Amino acid sequence: LISTLGGGFFLCRYLSVAVAMARQQCKIALLRGDEEMVLKCRINEGYCHIHSGKLNRGKKIIKSVLYDVASRQKRLDGIDLDASLQHEDSELYHSADKELSELTVIRNMCLAALRFADLIKKQRSTESKEEENTPSSSTHDDFQRIRVVKNRKWIR
Repeated sequence: LISTLGGGFFLCRYLSVAVAMARQQCKIALLRGDEEMVLKCRINEGYCHIHSGKLNRGKKIIKSVLYDVASRQKRLDGIDLDASLQHEDSELYHSADKELSELTVIRNMCLAALRFADLIKKQRSTESKEEENTPSSSTHDDFQRIRVVKNRKWIR
């Protein structure tokens, strides 16, 4: 079973299945020789971990993709993007004049994913501080856009 890129975790809510799907997509991209799609599939795997609450693991995968992109851009274009590896200081690159290279788009995807993970981490710390100062509530928000859930086992 292969879904659209990025759909695995949202489709099934099973982290193990979503990661397996991302890895299968990566294998297919490798077989096709599509190096850029391989990088995107790895980003997808990182997002699966981020959405499931495994922020450090997800960020590690995304950072490895960012490192690979920087290495390829340095090799292909002679551009030194060592600053890209410090995502806190990196800007998303955009150009109104010309179309961005695929590697630049992937670099931007990595930076966006890392910022997303940082925002979730910041939100978690804010919520934990608020929970310490307020009594617990049984309120459940069914309309929460981003959910951090634990991996559920297959039910047979």
